[in-house]
Amino acid sequence: MDFINETLFEYNFKRVDFVTEPGEFSVRGGIIDVFSFSNDNPYRIEFFGNEIDSIRSFDVETQLSIEKLKKDFNHSKCRK
Repeated sequence: MDFINETLFEYNFKRVDFVTEPGEFSVRGGIIDVFSFSNDNPYRIEFFGNEIDSIRSFDVETQLSIEKLKKDFNHSKCRK
């Protein structure tokens, strides 16, 4: 998770409690919300330990999921 934090700071993302606009990210336990400059909606990345459990887009207003990515990333590992 530290690697992701550092990388987002390097790309001038701002850490906030809840993402509301592009260029922001939020960390809560094993969940990282990232609002990219290139997407209309932010992404919620859920981790199980160092593995990505799910990635899905969500609505900023309701915080409800819109779409889950269909890629198989269960074997992707995050650097420590």
